Amino acid sequence: MMAGMPNDVLMFQESVFAIAMGQSSDVVKDAADRVSSRLNDEGFGRPVEDFILGDH
Repeated sequence: MMAGMPNDVLMFQESVFAIAMGQSSDVVKDAADRVSSRLNDEGFGRPVEDFILGDH
């Protein structure tokens, strides 16, 4: 799961793997398994390539 808002922290706890967006608050980043870059800096595309498509 990828998200970045404080209300997403509860969903992170139920997900298998959580990725916070780079612009997220520290609370969200701390709850995530990984932190991506900011949305404007390929923050959505990069984790999709790395973790979903497997293009390491």
